[in-house]
Amino acid sequence: MGLYDAEYALFQLGPTAPGELDQVVSALQRGEFGVIDNQGQFVLARRGASAAQNVEVLTKMGYPPRPAQPVKQELVAPKGAIPEKPLPKRKP
Repeated sequence: MGLYDAEYALFQLGPTAPGELDQVVSALQRGEFGVIDNQGQFVLARRGASAAQNVEVLTKMGYPPRPAQPVKQELVAPKGAIPEKPLPKRKP
């Protein structure tokens, strides 16, 4: 299972194939995704959401939580937000 540029991840807490949830677990441990809902055996996580519930879910899954680390995100300006011509230099 790959997360690529997904905004949401829906996964099951119950038995899964070996390695199937590795990327989800890693994203939860890093704080890249945050659990937004947990109903029975199903969990919904969203990229950039609060990681406040991650420890509880990781513990249920049998994975040790790691301290959340800041996620490096590339900043991209909307098209047309940056002028095509360079701005004039300011005088001191």
